[in-house]
Amino acid sequence: MEENIIHMMPAFCNHCKISVPWYLLYEPEEWISSEGIPLKYYSVTAVCDKCDNEVYVPQVNDWNVEHRERLYKKFGGHYGTS
Repeated sequence: MEENIIHMMPAFCNHCKISVPWYLLYEPEEWISSEGIPLKYYSVTAVCDKCDNEVYVPQVNDWNVEHRERLYKKFGGHYGTS
């Protein structure tokens, strides 16, 4: 995914109440694996180009989920463990 590129496929902005172009914002995230390993990654957020509020884009959500799952598997993390 590319940062700071305006995507022309519109997404609905709940704040603007219209379909809008959007861009990606990369935000650092961190969590501790079940083995106690600190893992850092970047989550991606779709942002309205008009008001800078977050908009929901299914493909961006899917990318975040798949990215976290790959990291969990790579570092031996498991869902549902404490």
